[in-house]
Amino acid sequence: MHKTVIQYLVGPVAILLSLFGIQYGIRTSMAQNMYFKSRYGSWKNNVELILSACERASDRYAWNYNFCSVAADAAFNAASRMMGKPADEMFVESGKWCERGLSLNRYSFVLCVRKTLLLDREESTRPEAIRVWSSYTAWHYWHPYNHYLLGVLCAKAGDISRAEECKDLIAGSPYRLTLEQVIDEEKQKLRAAGQE
Repeated sequence: MHKTVIQYLVGPVAILLSLFGIQYGIRTSMAQNMYFKSRYGSWKNNVELILSACERASDRYAWNYNFCSVAADAAFNAASRMMGKPADEMFVESGKWCERGLSLNRYSFVLCVRKTLLLDREESTRPEAIRVWSSYTAWHYWHPYNHYLLGVLCAKAGDISRAEECKDLIAGSPYRLTLEQVIDEEKQKLRAAGQE
């Protein structure tokens, strides 16, 4: 008797699981199609379509942090070409997608760079940008670009000694010369302001 009940339940349970899997697969496929169109296809130059598609795709399949980075980059780049309130709104949109993507993958290089650059836009949030990028650099220590960007952020914040430390860490890298130039420019600004 007990064995018969189990045999009758196995079929319906398998059917329900299959239906759930089919629905999940269809939703994921639709979200991936929107990601492809936004990243590589016909929508890649249309910010409004990308942001709308990312919103819809997140409702269908919320785990694609790469789509969040596409939306964050599209909004950031669009905001960089705008002025005033529309630019501010687009920067906020970029920040929203950064945070959503970082909640899915806090080690995403693209999203960490974008968040850092968003924070670096304002002098008041520059210390937070340095903190975010320092944390990422500590995790991905051996890539010269990470020390380069940290050095640039520190130099712009007036922390020349820390910027110099970053420069020393990337000896032999093509980024070193550029970082040296940034440090020299920031030193000149500090001298002109009488702060060095």
